Amino acid sequence: MSTFKDLRAHARALDDTIVELMGRIGMPFLRIGIGVIFIWFGVLKPLGLSPAAELLANTVYWWTPEIVVPAIGWWEVAIGITFLIPQLTRVAIFLLAVQMPGTFLPLVLIAGGLLHRHPVGISPSRANTSSRTSSSLAQHSSLVPPSKPNAV
Repeated sequence: MSTFKDLRAHARALDDTIVELMGRIGMPFLRIGIGVIFIWFGVLKPLGLSPAAELLANTVYWWTPEIVVPAIGWWEVAIGITFLIPQLTRVAIFLLAVQMPGTFLPLVLIAGGLLHRHPVGISPSRANTSSRTSSSLAQHSSLVPPSKPNAV
């Protein structure tokens, strides 16, 4: 019985150590992760390498894409940099709060162009679901060559 109590005490001590460690490093890791992601995707826009550039240009159609796409990219870089500097967290949150409505703007302005098909290809019946889903995924993926439809 005492071995079980000892094992339980060791497990609790290990859990307390892990919780304390995550409490110390969790926020810095989160800050670095968000900062790097914003910098990475922000830099892609001015370089003309962003897969979202066309969507952005179609969303903010009243501005010149050659100006607005790089400007939003640099804005995202600024968000990322301010997230990396702990003293600028409030600035980062402000910049992010200003940017977030624009992030959801495509859902309002061009929703029909965004949500025209389900990417997984859910079938109405459950019969042979895995092969239908695989076939649908193959047809919608640019990484997988299209296959012939299954004979029924």
